[in-house]
Amino acid sequence: MEFDNNLVRKILLEAEKADAGELITSFDCDGAAQQLVSEHVYLMVKEGLLEGTPHETQATFIDAYFISRITWKGHQLLKNMKNDTIWKKVTADARDRGQSLSISILDKLLSKALEKHLGL
Repeated sequence: MEFDNNLVRKILLEAEKADAGELITSFDCDGAAQQLVSEHVYLMVKEGLLEGTPHETQATFIDAYFISRITWKGHQLLKNMKNDTIWKKVTADARDRGQSLSISILDKLLSKALEKHLGL
């Protein structure tokens, strides 16, 4: 499975739409395969971006998840991901350089790009 930062962004944007206290059991991510979404949710919980419980079958297949909220860390990352212009620029620059970005590096690049965009 290839980690997809665009899918992380879509999941966080969808999670943000949920009402406080609402348990999230699925994400609509523009036709992405449910197994791929589930694997990303699993990794996002492990990374501390989402709070919840992935349910694994005996074959380590994530067949369901119960997400209760976006964490502080997830909200901070999402704030940096929200600006479409900055998001497209940073991800295009990485793609042009043939780079796959980790979440921590992506967050730093987005922060720097936003600071520059705001003239800070």
